Amino acid sequence: MPVNLLFVCSQNKWRSPTGETLYRNDPRVNVRSAGTSASAKQRISEPDLIWADLVLVMENKHKKIITSQFRNLDLPLI
Repeated sequence: MPVNLLFVCSQNKWRSPTGETLYRNDPRVNVRSAGTSASAKQRISEPDLIWADLVLVMENKHKKIITSQFRNLDLPLI
């Protein structure tokens, strides 16, 4: 059964979409990407976090933002 990976950066313009692209064709995983900023191309949402088995952040600040904004969720952040 594939693992659901969510790649997160600030703007969802370069880093997280790159992670998504690198693993898009890997049959072991399902992938998505999102950003923490209000101006992100695809802003992170609660459904994204519920979907994810593992959330891969690009910087510690992304982890802090996510845990602050989504306190009600038990998050698998790395």
